[in-house]
Amino acid sequence: MHVRPWQEYKRLRNVAVLWIAAFATLPLFIAYISTQIVGSVVPGFVLALITMAGAVFSVWQLITWPCPRCGEVFGVPLWSRCRHCGLLKGQAPDLCLAKTPSGRFLNG
Repeated sequence: MHVRPWQEYKRLRNVAVLWIAAFATLPLFIAYISTQIVGSVVPGFVLALITMAGAVFSVWQLITWPCPRCGEVFGVPLWSRCRHCGLLKGQAPDLCLAKTPSGRFLNG
């Protein structure tokens, strides 16, 4: 069954999106609130560092995710196929894609 690897890919993608959204919004909100209450933006800055680290780590996991067919790095999330074996996103890894001499895939 080919669904399991792609579920993991989607989970990693969703986690990365959540961390990026948290990095873009939460530190500003907390800095504003902490300025009103404590008079300092330090809590917002600390949260910015934490969410930035989470975003970097989750994006790194996503872009280094191994292809279910060849085991090499699948590639940038915007790409629709593995840069090594040509496996399309969501495709069963046991399907064989034949390449022409020019390097184009016949079945994709």
